[in-house]
Amino acid sequence: MMNRRMSSRSVSLTGTFLLLAAGGAAAWAGNLLAEPSCRVDLADRSFAAVAELLDPAGHAAAIRSLILRYGTPAEGLGHGPSFRLRPVEGTGS
Repeated sequence: MMNRRMSSRSVSLTGTFLLLAAGGAAAWAGNLLAEPSCRVDLADRSFAAVAELLDPAGHAAAIRSLILRYGTPAEGLGHGPSFRLRPVEGTGS
């Protein structure tokens, strides 16, 4: 597995994180579709996670949450996939 760094805005939801690709051509989104195992480094937390593609209702809810949290303009959102990053138990620091 090759490590890639990317930075993105995310929304925390009940112990998991939602991650959205604003444009359909985000390489990291394609990588998560091909290999859902990933590592998340967030401020002082780091953990292994599994990326799960959101269904259409979850995708719409994630976009709404992102707009409400960051005031992100709606243009361009929703064109790429969105994922729930579920932490793998016992891997956090």
